Amino acid sequence: MKRLVFTLTLIGLVWNVAAVDPRLYYLRPDGLQPGTEQEIYFRAARAKDVEDVLFYHPGVKVVKINEADDNGFKAIIKAEADCPLGEHKVRLRTRGGLSELRTFYVGPFPTLREVAPKEGEGPQKVALNTTISGAVANESVDRFVVDVKQGQRISVEVECIRLGRYFDDASVAIKNSKGFIVARSDDTPLFIQDCFATAVAKEDDTYTVELRESSYGRLRAYRMHIGTFPRPTAVYPAGGQEGEEVDVKFIDKAAGDFTQKFKAAKPVSFQATFGQQSQPSFRDIAAFPQADGVIAPSGNKVRVSPFPNVLEEEPNNSVGEARLSDTPLPVAFNGIIGQPGDQDWFRFTAKKGQRYDVRVYARKLRSPIDSVIYICNKDGRSLASNDDSGGPDSYISWTVPADGEYTLRVRDHLNNGGSDYTYRVEFQPREAKLSLYVPDTARYNTQTRKNVVVARGNRFPLILQARRTSFGGELALSPQDFPPGITMHAAHMASNKTQLTAVFEAATDAPIGGGLGNITGKLVGENAADISGGIWQNFDLVQNGNRGVYYKTWVDKIGVAVVEELPFKIRIEEPKAP
Repeated sequence: MKRLVFTLTLIGLVWNVAAVDPRLYYLRPDGLQPGTEQEIYFRAARAKDVEDVLFYHPGVKVVKINEADDNGFKAIIKAEADCPLGEHKVRLRTRGGLSELRTFYVGPFPTLREVAPKEGEGPQKVALNTTISGAVANESVDRFVVDVKQGQRISVEVECIRLGRYFDDASVAIKNSKGFIVARSDDTPLFIQDCFATAVAKEDDTYTVELRESSYGRLRAYRMHIGTFPRPTAVYPAGGQEGEEVDVKFIDKAAGDFTQKFKAAKPVSFQATFGQQSQPSFRDIAAFPQADGVIAPSGNKVRVSPFPNVLEEEPNNSVGEARLSDTPLPVAFNGIIGQPGDQDWFRFTAKKGQRYDVRVYARKLRSPIDSVIYICNKDGRSLASNDDSGGPDSYISWTVPADGEYTLRVRDHLNNGGSDYTYRVEFQPREAKLSLYVPDTARYNTQTRKNVVVARGNRFPLILQARRTSFGGELALSPQDFPPGITMHAAHMASNKTQLTAVFEAATDAPIGGGLGNITGKLVGENAADISGGIWQNFDLVQNGNRGVYYKTWVDKIGVAVVEELPFKIRIEEPKAP
């Protein structure tokens, strides 16, 4: 009976401690423009004592937090003029803990709130190059009108599921003044369940943009960009060597292809992977297309790596047409499966015993191709092949059997093709890689217990897991950029283990505060190689049970906070033998 009472008491204490953490439901508006300040409403619970808003990326900061109530608070948020466009991540910090992670967007255009028309009124009129923030009611359609000159682009792009809040599926159409559809879109390879439509005006006209849920349900939140920005479906080549400036071609089916320079900046971090679609080995880097001084709200994803580009040279549809590359491995082969039935061949030399991870970057970069690759001898006889490996992109672990010439064959699984079926195949030397993450503790919930929240004079345990590639040995873990007053206690992670529990302790006089830190692992031991890595954590923001994850994001930091002392102590007494 005594044990039962103690167990129930522990359950109650755990519930009370968890209930102190703030909850962040959404931001409204859920985006802002570089170089501007915006009052944003944070819909939250248990956030009356909010002290800070934590941003994961530079370029966004809090100017002022206004008074909070039981339902949330308003804050003035500033995006610097050079703030990166696209998705940004945010958390709240209160005196009681840290909220879950949420996302918002920085876009190039001013934001306008959707206004429902009154009875007898027409659709809301907007200017070109405007972002509209709103929601669509059940069995309803949101309509907006815009004036477009002959020869101008009219492009529409929707952020809906990418807001990371709801399992909603948007559909958009552009109509001329006669009611004819000039462009429409539902799902797209580029933005998955989010849509875009683009066309070139054939005459001066007033166009209507219609947004709805694909099955006439509701869209609980959206950001829709309407303007003259280019909206290419792909970029070629699909990446470049870090530090190099690359001439890329944007493939724009509506207004025609155009070229632009892209600086392949080195990724902030280069994390470990096992070739899985769900565990990308690169930070999302995008090339943002720009035309006539107007930049697109979203970029085309590209891959930046240490390897030089080798571009396909047509004709290369057979082994006999494959040209020998004069660039030695490791390289990145780039091409386009330009039409149905097309296949691309590359020829290269390799040395016996060299080990490569041969990876395709295509669907990861939002190309429609479902790749199949073959590594062949110089005459085209297959030595190794792969279709899917943890996702639609192909992967082969290959050891060169002998010195000599080899060929690489690339095709689409269903023999489809098109001008935007771009791909990139990297021959990556096998090398040791390490990253850390906090494993899930709740089903269909990747937010629970992913922060370090320690009360003054208390301790907090956290399970840490390592992703190792091509190495063994003990790992020493250490905190980076943690607030003062927190100490981490952790044994070395043994070479035959991938998981351990670290305990974080806060001093009784530790300042209440927090921020975003890191936990790094480093290989230790006699003559240990220089192998280290930090946090690389996934958050599944939109999922549908067993049907899978529809939208996720990744971060390379962990939330850390010191909170007020708890009003209780737990002591476990050793039971006396009967």
